[in-house]
Amino acid sequence: MRQLLSCRETLFNVLGTNVALVDSLHTRAATVRGMEVEALVSSSSLCRKHGALQESLASVTYLSDIVPECKAIGLDIEATAQHEVANVLWEQGETEISIRMRQHLIDHADFDSQNIDLSLPVLMARLVRKLTWLYMCIH
Repeated sequence: MRQLLSCRETLFNVLGTNVALVDSLHTRAATVRGMEVEALVSSSSLCRKHGALQESLASVTYLSDIVPECKAIGLDIEATAQHEVANVLWEQGETEISIRMRQHLIDHADFDSQNIDLSLPVLMARLVRKLTWLYMCIH
């Protein structure tokens, strides 16, 4: 499964970085990059569900690395990337850092400019769920 996900990530990366291919497909670089971001997010999520945390971390690390490139073509994925990093950190047992990252996103992210489905209510609900789980574990 990881190999299939990796191939999908690579496909969109190659398409997104090759102007000639994008032009021949009669599409925009932002569209292809958006598909790449969706592939990375779904790959990270699937890997987490199967306990493959290193692979998930690799996907979100690359996702974080392409934030400036995406922003340069009008695709704002910064909050999405940070949210995915927080998800991976939570699964790795880094609950305090994950919670702080989510709180920072709630306080500072511009959700209107995000091109992926991440909103303030969704983020707040997930933070409350994580805090509740943590509280239940402590008590």
